[in-house]
Amino acid sequence: MLTPEQLQINKIINSLQTAPLIHTLAIVSQSNLNYPKLKNYPIYHNLNGMINLRLFKYNEAVFNFKNAIKLKKDFAEAYFNLGVVYFDKRELSLSYANFLKAYEIKKDYKKARDAIIELLSYYTPKVSISKIDTINLKLKKVQLNLNNISDSKILDFYERCKNIAKDLGDLSYEKSEIIMRKSKFLNCQRHKALFNKQNIIPKFCFNCFKVVIETKNALDLIKLSLIFQESNYLKFFIRKTMLDKRENKTSFKGFVYC
Repeated sequence: MLTPEQLQINKIINSLQTAPLIHTLAIVSQSNLNYPKLKNYPIYHNLNGMINLRLFKYNEAVFNFKNAIKLKKDFAEAYFNLGVVYFDKRELSLSYANFLKAYEIKKDYKKARDAIIELLSYYTPKVSISKIDTINLKLKKVQLNLNNISDSKILDFYERCKNIAKDLGDLSYEKSEIIMRKSKFLNCQRHKALFNKQNIIPKFCFNCFKVVIETKNALDLIKLSLIFQESNYLKFFIRKTMLDKRENKTSFKGFVYC
């Protein structure tokens, strides 16, 4: 039988998944008054952190997630969420360490593994601390001449990389895009949130241009991704390659944000 506190936690989870955030905040406020024992539940602190993260209250979110971890040392989801906060704050070394901790605790945690893959596409840890670091360093040493990239060379490159990464086991990757960032953080998610909530386009966004490159097939998209990665000039810009499925068909596109 569930305790009153567990029932209240389920109520908060349901509200967070289905209701406007203001409704969830009201439930949490009521919970703090009526269920003082909730402070002993790690998941309650994790939920508070998720709410503060959605409100862009990063310091409060860090405090919540750390409290959750204090109560439950192997709380993989709290470590992952802490990694998300540090990612949004552009503290990439801390973000990587927490994603990695979540993955080490929960080996089938694909969400954490995918976050690590995305982060390693443009961040290099100063010290190798895991098997993933070792694999990443080996992948970066695989050579390919970009002056003459034939389909057969791309397939050979793919097989060499796959052979290095096979120690990870499951190599499936469900994300449809790869983002390569420059040092300046555009914080597009915040600007989108402002637009969706307040119907406001920030002045900053009017200075941003998007160049779209459409390729014929997946092999050409891999070629474009490698050019994006290796070009010294393009490293000054945010680049993205993606499988675009928005129009009931799959197209292969690259983007440069200037």
